[in-house]
Amino acid sequence: MSRKTLLLLLFALAGTLLSPFASAQNTVPDRDLFDVFRSHAPSKKIPATDTLVHIANVFSVLPSINSAPHTGLAAGFNINNSFYTSDAALTKMSTISSIPLYTQKKQIIIPIQYSIWTSGSKFNLMGDLRFYKYPSYTFGLGGNTKSTDGLLIRYNYFRAYQSVLRKVAKNAFLGMGYALDKHWNIGGFDSILPLPQEEQYIRKASSTIASGLLFNALYDSRENPVNPAKGSYSNLTFRYNPSWLGNERAWSSLILEARRYIPLSARSHQVLAFWSYDWLLLSGTAPYFDLPSTGWDTYSNMARGYPQNRLRSKSLLYLESEYRFDVTRNGLIGGVLFANVQTLSDWNTNTYKTFWPGYGLGLRLKLHKQTGINLAFDYGFGLDGSRGFYFNLGEVF
Repeated sequence: MSRKTLLLLLFALAGTLLSPFASAQNTVPDRDLFDVFRSHAPSKKIPATDTLVHIANVFSVLPSINSAPHTGLAAGFNINNSFYTSDAALTKMSTISSIPLYTQKKQIIIPIQYSIWTSGSKFNLMGDLRFYKYPSYTFGLGGNTKSTDGLLIRYNYFRAYQSVLRKVAKNAFLGMGYALDKHWNIGGFDSILPLPQEEQYIRKASSTIASGLLFNALYDSRENPVNPAKGSYSNLTFRYNPSWLGNERAWSSLILEARRYIPLSARSHQVLAFWSYDWLLLSGTAPYFDLPSTGWDTYSNMARGYPQNRLRSKSLLYLESEYRFDVTRNGLIGGVLFANVQTLSDWNTNTYKTFWPGYGLGLRLKLHKQTGINLAFDYGFGLDGSRGFYFNLGEVF
C-alpha cells in the first residue's frame, strides 16, 4: 500500500468514526487535565479550571521529550505563558513560549518567542530570540538534493528579532523592526559539499552576520492564537540587509505567511486548518545559513516528517492542511490528521521541479479548557524513510 493511499484511508476512517459526534448535540461538560488531576487528588485542593476564567495569566511548565530526524532524542521543558494585558473582551491574548532542549546529538537549543498585545490591541510586540549550539547535517542547495548528500557541520547561532506593530484598522497592523542572525564557530565546510561557485566563500567563513530592517504587515482575526477554531492570520515580512548594518553584501528577502481556520461543525470541535509559508530571496546573496530552508519558521514546526535543513535554496514554497477533531465529547482527548508539501527552487534555473510531501497523525490532550491549550503529540512521515515524533504545548499552527 502506498503512503498516499494510506493517508487517504486515515482521513476516511476518521470521518467515519467522528460522524456520530458531528450529528449529535454535545451536552457533555468540557474537561481538561486539571479536572482529571483534581478528581483523583486525595486533598481535592486543585481548583477546577472553571474558577480560573477571570484569571488573566495561565503559566505552564511541562517536561518535553522529542524525537526528530535532526535532533535524535531530545529532552527539556515546554514553557508557555498565556495572558491578557487588559480586558479580554477588547485585547488579544498575549503569549510567551520557550522549549529549551538538550539532544542526543549534543545540541543545545534555547528559543524564546513572544507576542504581546497592549490594551485594546493597539500595539503588538513580536519577538524571536534563540541560542543554538548546533552540530547538524546540511544537504547542499536546490530542491533536488539526496539524503546521501548530508554533511555534518558545527556552528553556534544567535538570533534576535524584534518588531513593533500598530493597529491601523480592525485586525490589521503595520510596523517595523530589526533582525540579527549571527553564526560563529562554523566548522565542517572544509569537507566536500556541492556548492555553486558564488557560494564558495562560505567554506572559508568561520562566522557570518545577517543584520537587517524588518517591515511588517499583519492581519489577525483569530480569537484564540494557541488553539484557533476560526478566523485568519496573515503576516508579510520584508527584510532589507544593507551593507551599512554590518553585512558583507546587501540582500533582501520576503516571507508571506497565511493561515485559515474553518469550523466544520457547530456541535462538536472539528476544524480544517490551512497554513502557507512562502520564503523568497529577492535580491543579493544571503549567507548560506540565512537562505530559505526547511524547518526554519518561527516555531520550527514546518514540514513534520523531515529534518531541519533538509532542503535549502533561494526560495521555498510550503503548504500544510490539518483536520482537527475531538475524540471524546468532553474535549479531553482529540486528534489531528495532517498533510504537507514543500518545494524549493532549482539553484541554477529558479524553477520548481521537485515536490516533497509529508503526512502524519497526532494526539491531543486538553491541558486547560479555558485557554484551549493542548498537549500535542505528532508523528510525521516524509520521503526517503524520513520520519519523526514531535511534541508541542499548543497547536502546531
